[in-house]
Amino acid sequence: MSFVKKEVIDTKKVNITEKKKCGIRIFYFFFAPFLLLCALEVMHLSYPHAAEAFFDSPFFFWKITITYVFLLATQCLFYTVTQSSFLSNCCNTVVMYALTFSSETLGRVNGNPLLPSDLLLIKNAKDIASFATIPFIWSTVISLALCVLCLVIHFVICRKQNKKPTIFRRMIYGVLSLWFSLTMIQSICFSIPFRYSILPKIGVQISAFNPIEDYQANGMVLTFFPRIGDLFVKPSSDYSEIAVNALKYKYEPPKAAANEEKPNVIIIQNEAFWDPTALPEVTYSVDLMSGIHSLKKNTVKGTFFSPVFGGGTCMPEFEVLTGISTSFLSASAYPYTQYITNETPSFVQAYRDNGYQTVALHPYKKNFYNRSTAYPLLGFDTFKGIEDFTYQESSGTYVDDMSCVKQMIEEYENKTADRIFQFVVTMENHGTYKHPRYESFDFEMEAPTLSEEDYMDLMRYSQGVYNADKAFMALVDYFKEVDEPVLIAMYGDHLPLLGTNGSTYMNGGMVEQAETFAYTNYPILYETPYVVWSNYKCSDLELYPRMSGYAFGTKLFLATGCEAPWYYAIVDQFSSKYPAVISLAKYDVNMERIKKFADEDATLIKDYQTLIYDILNGEQYCIKPWNILE
Repeated sequence: MSFVKKEVIDTKKVNITEKKKCGIRIFYFFFAPFLLLCALEVMHLSYPHAAEAFFDSPFFFWKITITYVFLLATQCLFYTVTQSSFLSNCCNTVVMYALTFSSETLGRVNGNPLLPSDLLLIKNAKDIASFATIPFIWSTVISLALCVLCLVIHFVICRKQNKKPTIFRRMIYGVLSLWFSLTMIQSICFSIPFRYSILPKIGVQISAFNPIEDYQANGMVLTFFPRIGDLFVKPSSDYSEIAVNALKYKYEPPKAAANEEKPNVIIIQNEAFWDPTALPEVTYSVDLMSGIHSLKKNTVKGTFFSPVFGGGTCMPEFEVLTGISTSFLSASAYPYTQYITNETPSFVQAYRDNGYQTVALHPYKKNFYNRSTAYPLLGFDTFKGIEDFTYQESSGTYVDDMSCVKQMIEEYENKTADRIFQFVVTMENHGTYKHPRYESFDFEMEAPTLSEEDYMDLMRYSQGVYNADKAFMALVDYFKEVDEPVLIAMYGDHLPLLGTNGSTYMNGGMVEQAETFAYTNYPILYETPYVVWSNYKCSDLELYPRMSGYAFGTKLFLATGCEAPWYYAIVDQFSSKYPAVISLAKYDVNMERIKKFADEDATLIKDYQTLIYDILNGEQYCIKPWNILE
């Protein structure tokens, strides 16, 4: 009798103990996201000015709360899939640590945290990493140690789970977890009212052109995830086939230049091409761009206004090839990956429709920035990457510009049509500049305000500029002797990523000294040179002292005498009124910086945006025949 009583008592103790363990597991499931939050904040708050920006905000408690709830929601999502408290915590920790580590590292390397559009280039991550020196950051190690410790504690808590929930309870838990996770994820990632009404009220700004300040003030979660919605573009309520085709009657097709003979066209996007004499504290013994500066006859020079700084090569080239301003696209979008998924109207197609052979050249991997997929869809007949180049000489890390010139000449001499259009993206001056490239230098440089490391990086970069000038002049000298008309244009895609945290630009006297390099405050850091030369008198070439890629590509195309599709009338009108526009700044035709477009141009801007949506996201009604009687 006493034995039975004792057994009953022991059973009760076991049940009580099991309930306590179950309670601890449930508590830790909700506590784990908070510990993960703390670990991630160790990384985030170590970023320069992050602690000051975060804690100075009167809403930092609400930022922490929303971040915690979101981390709990993602953990619940993983729980729905794994049906395991520990595994869901593991998945959540790995994903969030990886995203925060990437944001922290990218912020210190190029001044931008990780953004959703960067994940579209994940297949190029290894190559991208090779372009920069990854800094060692103690906070990332401490954060990793805290994450591992939290997971070890969770494992110990969950390893002796004698009694698992019934199938019914697991289904209930799964449904509740899924509902909660999807509700929170939808709100933070995709809800327009949440993004534009609720988040601003607690001091969370989603900047279109300065995400690093968002990262400093908000952390990774509230910088990265609210931008996911930018990857999905919704049409305006009045977008329709009728609306697009109505524009045909509103805009007359642009008039082609009255050329007797259409010229061959070569456009060179020269990697990181820029004039380093813009650094006031740096002097050179020679003119690095003496050849280009000496050109006078049949030559136009000016400033190319790039939408990117230090990287994002595909952005300016997309503008030049399509006539579409990236300032009207989602923030930090990568067009070749996000938008070019089927045949897309472009100047390349327009050249081909006018009888040109269209060739793209790039002495690097063809799949980088998804070019191998995008280029044929834009209208290129041929795309030659590094493996297809006949000439592969290297003066440094990459195939040099002179090899590109030889390849361009070969393509011209072997063209299969009466005229050829070549678009070339060079590589010689691509970063990083942290390792030896050249055995000797063709000039001397004085830069007393730079560190020894920054001095050598700038020397290597400057030699690349010197070589680019010589290569361009070799191309000019060749086509001076050619009887056929040839139009050659070259511009720099962006400024180089020099120094650490912008040290070369700050110590070189180009921008103000600051602990954090806020390059988005300086439009000058988006200006590179452009030069256009022809071996004939091109009187119809209408270029401006400062031009963005969309205007540059438009004006070059119209100057060739080629017939343009009707919709490029909209592009041309916008380019003529606003030839230089990026997210950071706008310039009108008088080269005056403006805060917003003129009210009287509201209709033009709307029509331009409608055209952009139709080409990239819509049904491409602009290129389809339309029977008004249907």
